[in-house]
Amino acid sequence: MRSLLFKLHFTAPLHIGSSENARSQEGSSMTFCADTLFSALCCTAAGGADQTDAERLCNAVREGRLWLSDSFPFCGERLYLPKPFIRRVATEAQAVSERKAAKKLRYIPIDQLREYLDYLAGKGSFSPAAVHQSFGIAVQSTRAAVFENEDTVPYSVGSFSFAEGCGLYVIVRCEDKLVPLLEMLMQQLGIGGIGGKISSGYGSFVAETLPFDGNAGGQLGLLYSMLTAEEADYFITLSASLPQEEELAGVVGDAEIAYSLIRRAGFVQSFAYGGEPLKKKTQHFFCAGSAFRRRYAGALYDVAPRDEQWTRPHPVLRYGKAMMMGVKL
Repeated sequence: MRSLLFKLHFTAPLHIGSSENARSQEGSSMTFCADTLFSALCCTAAGGADQTDAERLCNAVREGRLWLSDSFPFCGERLYLPKPFIRRVATEAQAVSERKAAKKLRYIPIDQLREYLDYLAGKGSFSPAAVHQSFGIAVQSTRAAVFENEDTVPYSVGSFSFAEGCGLYVIVRCEDKLVPLLEMLMQQLGIGGIGGKISSGYGSFVAETLPFDGNAGGQLGLLYSMLTAEEADYFITLSASLPQEEELAGVVGDAEIAYSLIRRAGFVQSFAYGGEPLKKKTQHFFCAGSAFRRRYAGALYDVAPRDEQWTRPHPVLRYGKAMMMGVKL
């Protein structure tokens, strides 16, 4: 199993709307989830010369030969991971201001993760307020919708523009023979863009590939050791994911777990379903950063619209597999 990092150097603002409400285009997240990336890769593959590439990706996911993470920020050479939702051991030595600063953190540098875990256990010298958390700026711009014989309607679009030297990265674990395909698709996806409003030029990037393994030093070596850990106090999710039905009871039944949920929705992007936008099945996934006592696999879920008037021309799939890393306290 190969381990790769794809660093995405954005050349345009990124628009990732929230699926939590109908006004999603007015704001934008800084990052995107693994299901968004997988859908974008499949759409890119389906539009390519080899029509079997999309099915190759789906089969690889089903068979455990391809795993994707959510996207996480980097700044320069420093890589960040989602803050684990592990509960902190309260001590009198930790000031209230320090605890508040820790609560506000969203991401932890890989090379400071050990310090943060020690801090959760009530020891060490980790300083939450000193952790860099600024990777760019959120922007809201006004655009105009023009209709024939009707008044122009203004509307707002939210986006995120990354600071110089900052961007996003995704972790990929796959078999060797999938690497050339994934590199090609990431380069093509970078030209077309990821997220919303790509027809307006949003979401374009240049992808940089960084392979790593157990011989890697520094932060990549630490990352590899956590990804491949078989024993740990906690397993932290690195992708928005949902256990299979037979996995769920065991995962949530363990003591001292901590998680948050994220709503996953959206519309079908396929001409085979007609020209009208059709809503996919809504699901709630565990967020990246959720902390469990065991690993779970998750699945590739069929979320095609449920409507009797439609004979489904093909499945509509949502990536719900769990990339996880093991940590010890």
